[in-house]
Amino acid sequence: MELSLVFERKENRGMLNEKNKAYYFENTNRELTKQEMRLLPYMVYTFQNKEKLSNLNEEEINILKSLNEQGLIEFKRSYHLPGYYDIKINEDFYFICNEVLYMSYACKAVGDFEKNIYSHRYIKDEYLSKNKPLLLKLKTAFQDLGVLRAVNHRMKKNLTKKEFSVIENFKKAGFITFEEIEEGKFQLGTTKRFWNQINNVLYPENVEEISNSEMAY
Repeated sequence: MELSLVFERKENRGMLNEKNKAYYFENTNRELTKQEMRLLPYMVYTFQNKEKLSNLNEEEINILKSLNEQGLIEFKRSYHLPGYYDIKINEDFYFICNEVLYMSYACKAVGDFEKNIYSHRYIKDEYLSKNKPLLLKLKTAFQDLGVLRAVNHRMKKNLTKKEFSVIENFKKAGFITFEEIEEGKFQLGTTKRFWNQINNVLYPENVEEISNSEMAY
C-alpha cells in the first residue's frame, strides 16, 4: 500500500482559509478567527490530557467564555490554583475541533487506503486504548510538521522499544507513514481515517454533562 505525504507548509500551519472557516461556521455558527484557530490545539490537547489551561490572555479568556455560553465547552476557574482553568469539551464540538486541526495543521498521508480499514486489529478501540500515551505523542507530532523525535528536548527518551513496535504496526497496516530522516528524528503523516479513530479513542472517559453556568468562570 503506497502512501504519500502532504505537508502543511510551516508558514501555512494554522492559517485561516475559506475551507476551514466555512466548515467551522456551518457546524458551530461561529466565525473562525485567527485567535480562535490558534487556541483550538491547546484547548483540545489540555482536555485530552486531563490538564488545566493556564497563561491565558484576556482575548483567549473571552473566546473561552463565549464558547462556554454557547454550551460547546465548560470553562471555569480552578479555585485552588490561581491562574488555572478547568475545561470540558462537548463531544460534538470536540470532533469539530479535530476536523479543523486536521485541515489546518496535520501532516497528512494520502493514497489507496484499505477498503476495510476499520476491521484491522491495529485500529480497533481495544488495541488503540492500550496505547493512549503513544497516540497523544503521535497526534502532537502530526500537528508539529509531522516530526517526532526519539529523545525530547530534555534529552530524555521519548519513545520506548514497545512504542516503536506499535508505530511499525501502524505503518505496515497503511495507517501512517513513518521514516527516519536523520538519527533519532522521524517524519510522520496520518491518514484521515486513522486521525478520526485515534481522536475517538482519546476522548476522555466519564465526561460529565456540560454546564454553561454564568458563574462557571
